[in-house]
Amino acid sequence: MLGESTVESRFEALRGPALSPLVGRDEEIDLLLRRWARARSGEGQIVLLSGEPGIGKSRLAAALEEQLQAEPHLRLRYFCSPYHQDSALFPFIDQLGHAAGFVHDDGPAARLEKLEAVLARAAPPDEDVALLADLLSLPASERHPLPNLSPQRKKETTLERPDLARAARSHSRVCPQPAGAAHRDPTARSSSRPGPASPG
Repeated sequence: MLGESTVESRFEALRGPALSPLVGRDEEIDLLLRRWARARSGEGQIVLLSGEPGIGKSRLAAALEEQLQAEPHLRLRYFCSPYHQDSALFPFIDQLGHAAGFVHDDGPAARLEKLEAVLARAAPPDEDVALLADLLSLPASERHPLPNLSPQRKKETTLERPDLARAARSHSRVCPQPAGAAHRDPTARSSSRPGPASPG
């Protein structure tokens, strides 16, 4: 093993960049595109793709992404893992690290700079930056002092924020794609309040 893979999902790791043709799923794609059209018009939508492993859920999501290539949107991807069920909020932490562009060799100072850069798009209050930095196990900063809270209150305050992933929202539409939900940690399960895909 040389290091952590940069491939984001098990689907991509198994199949690589070349996707097989999607056959017999026109009805499902049409449904997803109709829901997307409603979201674009301001009607928040949520679509749940569920089923046994291997039936094509990830391939269908990839096909939707292909259809949306020409439209302004941001895809937020959250991947749960059986290896991180005891790591609170792992899917959110992992997605935020990807959005900030963290690499394995980054030290804490470099990661904090990258986090500040990606958060600058949303211009959050200093306390939000401090809470997210703490969530990513980054040291406290003079620029963004961490509030003096108990661990429980800090967790509650973090979860009260309107969107843990808002730092990545630089486009006008959001298309979240959670995967592996059966392996969410207890905190992620309790904090999962799906919101609509809507103008940002």
